[in-house]
Amino acid sequence: RDAEEIQGTHDFKLKKGIEIIKSLLDEDFRPVVFCRFIHTAKYLETQLKKSLGNMPNVMISSITGEMPPQDRETRILEFENARKSVLIATDCLSEGINLQDYFNAVVHYDLSWNPTRHEQREGRVDRFGQEAKKVRMITLYGIDNQIDGIILDVLIRKHRTIRESLNISIPVPMDPNKVIEAIFEGLLLKEHSGSTDRIFPAFEEYFKPQQSQLHIKWEEVSREEEKLRRLFTHSSIKVEEVQRELDASNDAVGSSKDVTAFVNDALDAYRVPFQKFSMGNNDIKLEKDQFPRDLQEAVWSWNDDKKTISFDFPSRNGVDYLKRTHPFVEALARYVFDTALDSLTQAVAKRSGVIRTSTVKTKTTLLLVRFRFHISYNPSLSQTSSPPLSMAEECRLFAFEGSPQNAKILNDTLSETLLDAQPTQNISSEESRRLLSEMIERFHPLFLLLEDKAKQRASDLYEDHLRVSSVSGNPFSAIKVEPVLPPDIVGLYIYLPHNPQV
Repeated sequence: RDAEEIQGTHDFKLKKGIEIIKSLLDEDFRPVVFCRFIHTAKYLETQLKKSLGNMPNVMISSITGEMPPQDRETRILEFENARKSVLIATDCLSEGINLQDYFNAVVHYDLSWNPTRHEQREGRVDRFGQEAKKVRMITLYGIDNQIDGIILDVLIRKHRTIRESLNISIPVPMDPNKVIEAIFEGLLLKEHSGSTDRIFPAFEEYFKPQQSQLHIKWEEVSREEEKLRRLFTHSSIKVEEVQRELDASNDAVGSSKDVTAFVNDALDAYRVPFQKFSMGNNDIKLEKDQFPRDLQEAVWSWNDDKKTISFDFPSRNGVDYLKRTHPFVEALARYVFDTALDSLTQAVAKRSGVIRTSTVKTKTTLLLVRFRFHISYNPSLSQTSSPPLSMAEECRLFAFEGSPQNAKILNDTLSETLLDAQPTQNISSEESRRLLSEMIERFHPLFLLLEDKAKQRASDLYEDHLRVSSVSGNPFSAIKVEPVLPPDIVGLYIYLPHNPQV
């Protein structure tokens, strides 16, 4: 009855909440307002629609646990075209459904009795895919509300202090609901003891023993967690060594920039029409019917006939992010490579070629070489008769200036720059065939250099295995790495200097 008397204009918490939400909308924020109870969410929705009815193009809606999960997602999609929006929700949305596409602010209208729940609420909006440069989080509480004060001081602020100390969240060591139940039981006992206080001015003193007990238990759990973190910390691993392995791995598999360049070049080469459009991101629209039949069958795995892709992470909702291991990228790379190796097809990628370019000052040859290695490991604890054996392979660039007999080897950095060289003059197909034939006929001296290169790579790979095994405690450390000789020459490309007299 008391609640019914104050609802609407006499509800000071509601008035403050509406003031906050209005200010957020004026600053172009789109808030999600979290409530503790279903009835509160519905009440707040009704009151907001009354108060914000004069604001144009504002969509206000609520989602509670009464709504089936599939309907919740449908309701959220309705916000896609809303110019201004306010979503009121209970904690049924604090997990499972991402809200970053349509909202960029969170208002804790009710304090949760579980401090972890506040992090979960905020994590629905402040996460990968959030395009807003600023995300606003607001916690609403009553300055003369003793229960709010206990939740803030005893639970939320203590939780935050421990998290900032350990850089991880430590849950409350007991059920937060039981903590609050104990508070209410104390209030009832105090009321039945004959006290006539409505606001309980000495309540903070009354609750201090329970607060102290909770914090002591929480500190004990935090110390145990800290011990475990120290126990499992790989203190023997040097940051520099990890960075070296990471850099080597990135060099081997390629970066996002490499993926972007490859897809664009391949689609251009196969004359697939695609149009980039700028909306603050790097999206590309593809249409299945625009692909040549063979390429379409090899790479198109989407159910839709039209698809928007992106090379920027995170991508927008409904846009596929094309990373190196995306099925489209893998299928496209496989198709380009397989057709280049097939002598019966007219592929856009070639295993050999000759260009004139201003990138080089003298005749330079670039080789794409595949190295293969046999790796044998220490036998397992079962003591098998022979050590386990596996095969590893990698492709490397190898460039040299001059003829194979007097080759001047270029370092890896200079070899990679040749990949970006652009032709500056035409060259006849007859001259190209002559130069390639001469190079292949005189190629034999280079096999000795490539075999030495393979042996060096095998030694490097062995050292990598030893280093990683020593810090990880892996019992299957490599005992032998042997190159499979001779290496395979996958591609051969000749670069001739620009001739101003031609």
